[in-house]
Amino acid sequence: MEKVINQNLSWLEVGAMIVHGRPVRAAFLDARMVRLKAGTKLYKFNTWPSLQADKVGNVTPWWSPYNAYDVDPGWQAKLSMAKNLNISIRELGRVTSAITDTWNSLQYCVTITLKVDMYVAYGRFKQQARHGEGASQIITFPAVQPEWQGKTANLPGGGGQFFIPNLKPEYYGGSVSTISLLGL
Repeated sequence: MEKVINQNLSWLEVGAMIVHGRPVRAAFLDARMVRLKAGTKLYKFNTWPSLQADKVGNVTPWWSPYNAYDVDPGWQAKLSMAKNLNISIRELGRVTSAITDTWNSLQYCVTITLKVDMYVAYGRFKQQARHGEGASQIITFPAVQPEWQGKTANLPGGGGQFFIPNLKPEYYGGSVSTISLLGL
């Protein structure tokens, strides 16, 4: 029988995992476990140009589908959408992916391609406060100007996201690529 990473995890277990003091389910409008095949390309907005593993060897679990998947049109469609709306891809990403300005500068787009099949949580981003829940001030990341053009207090979310427990560098190998989003 073929081993698939996370094959024994249920959404109940994954949703109950605590990340930065909150259960994973709090980041989703809806979610379910789905199987991603080897060869699936993923991207994430990132503050840094590379991925760093934590103490147990896992990298960040929050990813978006690079190609169209369910309600998410994929990276190229989002670039086109941002251009047509005359906003930066960073602002579009912040709004649709509900990434508060206290979590991430969105300076880089990092992409990976899975080398193994994995079960992951998938669902739509839940609305978040633009400046983070309970945040009293905007955090400025080094050498990065804030990109927002919107004045809304909340980021509506609604785009598709994956939460990938136990994501280790060997599951995507050397397939990492990074582009700077400043000026896009």
